[in-house]
Amino acid sequence: CDKMIRDFQLSKLPNFCCCASDNCDAGFFGEEGQKKAQCPECRKYMCFQCKRPWEKQHEGISCEEFSDWKLENDPELQQAGLAAYLTVNGIDILQRALKE
Repeated sequence: CDKMIRDFQLSKLPNFCCCASDNCDAGFFGEEGQKKAQCPECRKYMCFQCKRPWEKQHEGISCEEFSDWKLENDPELQQAGLAAYLTVNGIDILQRALKE
């Protein structure tokens, strides 16, 4: 319980961040304005500002631009978008395409 209270209090500090890696529960302090940060525990990189795992595509662009890029290029998001499109428009699109 003490750990939960400590972690909650630390999470309120602007220069404290929890690791973005799924397999790590470490937290660490960063510098104001810092973008790319390395977790001292698991050694993986993350964006200290948007709290996402670091990807080379984030280099030199804002977190908002990176988020837009992820929406347009992430294969998992594209697959989900296609599935939603097919759900709305039905499988007949595929059947028509196969007949051509």
